[in-house]
Amino acid sequence: MKKRKWLLLLFVVTIIVSIFIFIKYEGYNGMFDFLKTDQIEVDTTEVQFEVLPMTESLPDTVFIYRVIIGSFKDYNNAVECSKEYDFSDILPITEDGWYRVSKDYYFNKEDADQDRNEMGEDVWVLKKYFSFVD
Repeated sequence: MKKRKWLLLLFVVTIIVSIFIFIKYEGYNGMFDFLKTDQIEVDTTEVQFEVLPMTESLPDTVFIYRVIIGSFKDYNNAVECSKEYDFSDILPITEDGWYRVSKDYYFNKEDADQDRNEMGEDVWVLKKYFSFVD
């Protein structure tokens, strides 16, 4: 019998609190405003990039050579291939929809070529660069 009284009391308190909240927020409008995040203004002006030729003599440029062990259309296949090698990663999807799995990366071409030669014929080296020019 005591459980029923406590359940009845809990039910009545819940109804009273619900009515108070409903009146305070004038219905449901604004009731969940505290969950909304502030809107951040985003600068949508276009950034102009200068395309630089891929030569070794660019100032403030870092070249990265990635040893690519596979290219897959299915992301799950790329994940399975990546699990086979330590420190491997999946590169962002290419324009034509391929996921490339990189075994490792190097900062000089000789080391990348040596690793590629040890892996076999199906492995290739992808050359990327990052420029810090204004």
